[in-house]
Amino acid sequence: MSDLKKVAKGQTFSPKADTWNSFIDAAQFVRQHQTAMTSSVIPTNRQNTIVKIHNKSGEDQNQLAILGIDDLAIKPDNEETIQRFRTEQPVFDCKRIADIDEAKQHEMKFVVLVDPIKNNECGRAILTGITPIQIQFLDDKHSYASPTPDDPTMLFSSNDGVCRVLWKQDGVG
Repeated sequence: MSDLKKVAKGQTFSPKADTWNSFIDAAQFVRQHQTAMTSSVIPTNRQNTIVKIHNKSGEDQNQLAILGIDDLAIKPDNEETIQRFRTEQPVFDCKRIADIDEAKQHEMKFVVLVDPIKNNECGRAILTGITPIQIQFLDDKHSYASPTPDDPTMLFSSNDGVCRVLWKQDGVG
């Protein structure tokens, strides 16, 4: 690896086969791990309950976005939907919490997106479990967090709430 030296602009470039192959191996390693990092930030194991959601927020949502559960996408209203309701995984219509009717709002009815989900498309979200999430800490001593209706990008800290904070960096912010 000591053969790896940068080439100046305009300089003749004649890499040795071993050096070039090392470069290709390193580039392939980085490319594979970049894909893995974006798709597996959230552990999907038995300790998390993953549900299918329909993004009805009116905009594309990023991974780790927080949306409120508004309703079931497929309701048992007729013979066909009753059968689907009994045999398929439920799909929840989700919106920004601020856009859900007050009568349907509840502090526990929200999900964290496992993957980015385009508007009006379906994807995976965590309903319960342990997941990394951005929290706006108002006080360093807070050990709980809750969603904020107007901001789907993070939770906010509090003395009590629906989510127990298991770890955080020191400080506020």
